[in-house]
Amino acid sequence: MTRMRSIGVTLLLLLLTAALCSCSAVLAATYHVAPNGSSSGDGSAGDPWDLPTANANLQAGDTAILHGGTYTDGIAPANSGTAGSPITYQAASGETPLLQGMTEGIYIPDNSYLVFDGISVDNVYWWVVANDGASHLTFINCTFTNAGAYEASWFKGGSDIYIANCSYSGGEDSIHMMAIDNVLIENNTFGACAHECILLAGVHDSVVRNNYFSNPDQKCMEVTSTYDSEWSGPFRKSEHVVIENNEFALAAGSNQAFAGIQWLGNYCVVRRNVFHDCGFGVVLSTWDDPDAQYDEHNRFYHNTFYKNGYLPEAVGIFFSHYDANAAFGDNLFKNNIIYLNKATLTDGGDMTESVQVAFNWNPLPSDAGFYYNLLYYTAPGQKLFSSLNLEQEYTLAEYETAFPDYASDNIEANPKMVDPDNGDFTLQSDSPCIDAGGPLTHTTSSGSGTTIPVADALYFSDGKGLVDPDVIRVGGQQATIVSVDYANNEIEVSSSISWADNDPVTLDYDGSAPDIGAYEYASGPQPPAANFTGSPTSGSAPLTVEFTDTSGGSPTSWSWDFGDSGTSTAQNPSHEYTSVGSYTVSLTAANAEGSDTETKPDYITVSEQPQTSCHVGAIDLVGQYKGTGKPSGRGYYADATITVHDQDCAVLEGVTVEITWSGCVSGNDSGVTDSNGQVVFTSPVNADGGTFTCTVDNLTKSGYPYSSGDNHETSDSIQNP
Repeated sequence: MTRMRSIGVTLLLLLLTAALCSCSAVLAATYHVAPNGSSSGDGSAGDPWDLPTANANLQAGDTAILHGGTYTDGIAPANSGTAGSPITYQAASGETPLLQGMTEGIYIPDNSYLVFDGISVDNVYWWVVANDGASHLTFINCTFTNAGAYEASWFKGGSDIYIANCSYSGGEDSIHMMAIDNVLIENNTFGACAHECILLAGVHDSVVRNNYFSNPDQKCMEVTSTYDSEWSGPFRKSEHVVIENNEFALAAGSNQAFAGIQWLGNYCVVRRNVFHDCGFGVVLSTWDDPDAQYDEHNRFYHNTFYKNGYLPEAVGIFFSHYDANAAFGDNLFKNNIIYLNKATLTDGGDMTESVQVAFNWNPLPSDAGFYYNLLYYTAPGQKLFSSLNLEQEYTLAEYETAFPDYASDNIEANPKMVDPDNGDFTLQSDSPCIDAGGPLTHTTSSGSGTTIPVADALYFSDGKGLVDPDVIRVGGQQATIVSVDYANNEIEVSSSISWADNDPVTLDYDGSAPDIGAYEYASGPQPPAANFTGSPTSGSAPLTVEFTDTSGGSPTSWSWDFGDSGTSTAQNPSHEYTSVGSYTVSLTAANAEGSDTETKPDYITVSEQPQTSCHVGAIDLVGQYKGTGKPSGRGYYADATITVHDQDCAVLEGVTVEITWSGCVSGNDSGVTDSNGQVVFTSPVNADGGTFTCTVDNLTKSGYPYSSGDNHETSDSIQNP
């Protein structure tokens, strides 16, 4: 169809002039799309397109404004954008376009330069399919829930993928990437998924940072090589991936242990992350599948491992070299806090629960190095290392004595974090971790200039062209990395410096030396560490939740997002949820030094109000005779026992029952059911007797409407005598 554009004459002349000067000039337009749009519309706000029409007609530089509502067709652009002129699908301001019920929410067969902003995808088979080299794809501010496919978001064979400020829950693999280069995944929230939140298989030169993971069903993340079953191209290991500043808050199954990260990467960096409440903090392993043959030359430093392993068959840090012929080793741990993890492994014999690091199934202590870490359980001198092959457990002192080349300069003490059980893993002012870290590497000769020779360049990153490069200290001098030559162990920095032989090389730090753990301690005012609680976190609509700010660092302002478009700036707000659903809540706490955001996915669950009711369960009549008193008061009467049930046929106390007597007597009465759901009525007396009939006229109890259609009986009679 003809593509309709609204372009002013002056702008059109300018564009035409540009086109004469450059055959690559792009005309860009904005179109409106709505669930009730049509193919005959002109794409204006008053006459919007439907989504298939937008898919077919958008060109490089165009933007589709998706208005709120439910779309039954997915996004499937027929064309590609170009560098600087992507095709953009963007939610209308303040509106939520929802793709629901189709096979693929977003389908990208081989397109490039596409942006998806503010799109929600729910109850589909695949959230995203990006195959056959699709590249330069951006997903921001999107929400993905409930997918049926194993690879809920499926990326294969492409490059330059950017995913930020999105939320995921209810898939199998929320993000499944195979043979991809140049990926940046940052500032996302990952909730429950049946397998893992992120799989990186054969991924190169990528960064995963500042994400929050909480998976109560399985593991948070896996890094591995390409699968033969999914990738027909050349075999690829995952290499030069940086995993930093993430929180792995939960990895568990149904009473089964899973890992914050299952690791089979190579030449990678894992730093400044917090692992807590996972089955395993991290598992380094190999096995006999082709994708699980390489796990070597990785650097784990400045992480915090806290209270992992509290599920069956688990431990804080776990090495499992199941396939003895696979490449495994040179995995080094430096400047980490490894604290209060619990060992529950029984494979090969019950392990002492104080063990923080375990080597099972072929790996030996020589396959890994531990330097300048803090390791502690509850008291000094406890067993902290275990080797199944050597059939030995070790205290820290015993381990460093037995393996001096692979363990040294570690300390054993309570790290004194501020409030780790409530999410504040920063250091107290008297923490033994402050200034206790060691160098990551050292220079191998003296010199000056911008190219620095080091013993081990694997610790550092130039940002991969995706994020800022590392700022480092070389012998106390600060420098910014330009590039890293891993093959020759050389670091190029942005300005000339001088260094001595064997000078320490670290990331930049405060104080006299690096601190141990994920966070550097800095004296003086600090930005807040946001955190909060809510009560209750589940119930029926309408549900009122009282939120309490538990942030550290003395915030002075608060910004709440309750997940249902509700917001507040109060410190401890109350919020009413009126609609059924699960809600992700976030708090941004700020002070003069900065801000921090805590996000809790699916934190509030609102269910339907129970459909309560009441009805008559039984009317039991018993004939009676009264033979005493004055002759005028003698005669026949009846007792009626009324039993009241709720909607589940359970007896219901506190119901007001109104009845009418008829037959040989007449009258009305009322009473309230007891703890057995019963109330007894006595009829008037008739001297000659006859038929006594009791009829229930009404039942009354707040919150339990009378459902007379469910009565087992409404009226009953008895002949007396």
